[in-house]
Amino acid sequence: MNDSDYISEYQTENDALYKRIERATSEILRMVLIGKSGSGKSETGNALLGQKKFKADISASSVTQSCECKAGSLFGQKVLITDTPGIFDPTARIDDTQIEIAKFIDLTLPGPHVLLFVLRVGRLTQEDADTLVKFKEQFGGAVEDYLVVVFTHCSELRKRQTSEEEFIQTAKTAIPMFQKLKNRFVFLEHDPDYPPIEQDNQLKKLLDVVQRVQRENGDTCYSNDMYETRLAEIQEQKLREEEERREKKRKKEEDRNRELEKARQEGQKEMREMLEQNTKILSNVSLSKNQLLKRKKLFWRNRDSKY
Repeated sequence: MNDSDYISEYQTENDALYKRIERATSEILRMVLIGKSGSGKSETGNALLGQKKFKADISASSVTQSCECKAGSLFGQKVLITDTPGIFDPTARIDDTQIEIAKFIDLTLPGPHVLLFVLRVGRLTQEDADTLVKFKEQFGGAVEDYLVVVFTHCSELRKRQTSEEEFIQTAKTAIPMFQKLKNRFVFLEHDPDYPPIEQDNQLKKLLDVVQRVQRENGDTCYSNDMYETRLAEIQEQKLREEEERREKKRKKEEDRNRELEKARQEGQKEMREMLEQNTKILSNVSLSKNQLLKRKKLFWRNRDSKY
């Protein structure tokens, strides 16, 4: 067997391996949980997996410190769920956020089919709206095609005597980005006393929405290439902003120098005018002195002539 035969055989085996990997990954629905700390991401992940695989706690601080990935089954559908720390918390550093995003994309290669943005039912604040702005800034506009919003602790709606539809309309008003998502909103309740059959219905609806989004996207995913493209755009934007700052600083310095030069020239002009005025005054004084001497001489001459 010559070298070309070995190469051909290797390529055939390699292609077959990639097809097996592609077939295996295509059977698994990959979802990533994103949101602020305390929103209920880990609880949502446990509900999707049907067991407590993620550490969850009722806290405003992040229990999950780094991306975690767990596999399971949801109503017969194989799922891969990735839980993330509060990468969009107000105190989160951009560098840390980008590192964690790269991690969960790597954990879900070739990428997640859906990103579940988890938000707790309650009064939606400007901070919530800012969180979505940061989210879109980091992922780019393409991420909207892969986004599903999960509202947790929905029993609060009953206390408020508010329907799911009314709350969704309120959310769309408070967070403009939600207006583009149409009917990609799901409600979940994690209270252990909540009727299991109702929670199952909520999870079935969530799975139905996620699978619909997957079909609408042609079974594609938010890939590493998409994120790298967005990172390149962010880097270009930073360079443009830095160049604009330098240009603004340069213009400000030029304006300052022009003002200083103008002030210097005006000062010199005032000095020249003062010198000219003083010279004129001195000249007049000198002239007056000469005239006085002439008058004095004329006085004495006239006086001498009389005597």
